[in-house]
Amino acid sequence: RRPRKADPEVRLFWDTLSADIKRHEERHVEIAKNHARELEDALRATYPQKTCEAAKAKAAEISAAVLAKHDRAQVQFDRVEGVNFESRIIRLLRYRMQRIQSGRLPPA
Repeated sequence: RRPRKADPEVRLFWDTLSADIKRHEERHVEIAKNHARELEDALRATYPQKTCEAAKAKAAEISAAVLAKHDRAQVQFDRVEGVNFESRIIRLLRYRMQRIQSGRLPPA
C-alpha cells in the first residue's frame, strides 16, 4: 500500500510502479490462460488410445510439452520486461506527470 503521508513525488512513483506491476502480473495470467487453452485443445485432439495406460502416457506427454512451452513463455516475458523496466517506468512517469500538469489526471 502506498503510504498516506508520502510526498507527492513518492506517491506518483508508487502509483506508477503499482500500476505497472498489476499490468505485468495480469500478462502472466494471460500467458497461463493461453497455454491452458492450448493444452485443453491438444488433449481433446488426441486419438483414442487402446488402453488406459496408453491414454495416460499420451496425456502426460502432451502435458509435459505444453507446460514446458508455457514455462519458457513466462521466463521470456520476464526477461523482456526486466530489460525494458527502467525505460518503461521513466516513460510512464513522464506520461503521468504530463497528464497531471495538463489537468487530465488528479495529482497523486
